[in-house]
Amino acid sequence: MENGTIARLGEHVCIPPAQMTDIAFAFAQSDPLWIAVKLDLFTWVARGVDTPARLAFLVPLSEAALSRLFGALCALRFLRCTASGYALTPISERYLVADRSHYLGDLMLELRCKVRLWESDGALSLCSLEKLLLETPLSDLALDPLFLLMYPVARCIMDRLGVGRSRHAQRIADLGSGVGAIAALELDAQAHGVAFDFAEALFQAQRSAQEYGVSERLECCATDLAALELPGEAFDLIFAGHLARMPEGAQALIWQCYQALKPGACMVVLESYREAVQDLFAVSQPSCTSQRLYQWLKEAGFRVEIWTDITAEAVLIATRPAWVAH
Repeated sequence: MENGTIARLGEHVCIPPAQMTDIAFAFAQSDPLWIAVKLDLFTWVARGVDTPARLAFLVPLSEAALSRLFGALCALRFLRCTASGYALTPISERYLVADRSHYLGDLMLELRCKVRLWESDGALSLCSLEKLLLETPLSDLALDPLFLLMYPVARCIMDRLGVGRSRHAQRIADLGSGVGAIAALELDAQAHGVAFDFAEALFQAQRSAQEYGVSERLECCATDLAALELPGEAFDLIFAGHLARMPEGAQALIWQCYQALKPGACMVVLESYREAVQDLFAVSQPSCTSQRLYQWLKEAGFRVEIWTDITAEAVLIATRPAWVAH
């Protein structure tokens, strides 16, 4: 990848140059994102063409293929579901609509070309794109790379917390793709977990749980995290990722997690993106950063530790006190 292209991307979004290579690589490696930019999908959604059926009349792909693409983009949080179709998220609204001043689509296509060593974006035909979308599992399109990125980190966190040693037979809730629960279940043969996420993401959780031999102890509950209702004092451990990517609901979910934990139990908050990238996802509400999440955890009543030596992102360990002084 040429430094000039990365530098232009950095100037366009005002991100420190040292972090641009990681961000550019993530964008360029995403098949669903690349296809969506190639089709101007985000621009169409901004104009009200917000379902696969409507878009199928305007682009040369079938409704079935587009349905898979919309699902993958939801998994990546570039789109969100609505009652009637799909809507943009803060990052896609700001950076991926073609007629907006901060549009990055052209640079993403250029980065994709350089990373994949293709001579042009036309290297794959429309027929090939259709086949890719219809035949590739959603988890391969969108979720496998995220699981591979987060699992070693989650395993390290669970080990440091003493899961399987000082913590036994726990009931674990995972607010995401199941990576935290799977790591904990592998360390503690007596533990049981519940993963909460949308249905497509849970297919990946189930497959990963089978690969790690813990599928019989992992329950998967399809839900919208923004509408999640957890039972009171039901869990010994909660693992939460991507809270910075749902700024409109993160604080309410934190309060609910406090109530869902048993006294003395803890919640792990791990973001898979560095602070600069979190700011991209939270651009419409830039206060939703790790610092803001820390503040919300404290306001909910948690005691919060900050671990900075496991990954580039701060890991927040939030413990519900075993008793509260009156």
